[in-house]
Amino acid sequence: MRQRILGVFGAAVAASIMLTGAAEAAARCRNTGSFERWMEGFKKDAAAQGAKAFFTVVIPGDAAAKRAENYKLAVECYAPIADACAKAGAFIAVEGWPGGFPYFASLMCSPETVRSFLKDVGRGVALNYDPSHLIRLRVDHIRFLKEFAEHVKHVHAKDTDVDAEALYEFGTQPGTFATPHRWGDWT
Repeated sequence: MRQRILGVFGAAVAASIMLTGAAEAAARCRNTGSFERWMEGFKKDAAAQGAKAFFTVVIPGDAAAKRAENYKLAVECYAPIADACAKAGAFIAVEGWPGGFPYFASLMCSPETVRSFLKDVGRGVALNYDPSHLIRLRVDHIRFLKEFAEHVKHVHAKDTDVDAEALYEFGTQPGTFATPHRWGDWT
């Protein structure tokens, strides 16, 4: 399957697809050694295609669980993946997309969790800097970049606008009766 994904999508996209299931695989296989064998095979296949950056969003399996519980599981699952990447001269670039309403459950989207994740997971993990998500969360994107610049290995650049009228009308909640525009919520 690794070869099929690499052949169809290319190394960078395949890395993102494969890492989506890798954390779950790590949780299921941590004591059997099968995850390590899978990761070694994937590293070989990805390396043959020239992949060095593995893009991921840390989305918990149970969005309703407490963030601290999901964070602990994320560290447990991503640490061996990040370590394997570091040993191969690669890295995981974590996207800070906060997730959707009502839980906004994705992790590593605020300075609090990013700082902890970098410390707890260690080498092999980096950041995808996407200021649009920080602006959406009302986090100072310039201050964030100043603090974490040395960890930024990938960047998403796009326009972001906070509609003051919509922010007044809906706050940061989705509209009850209004339909948002195509590319996101109103605010």
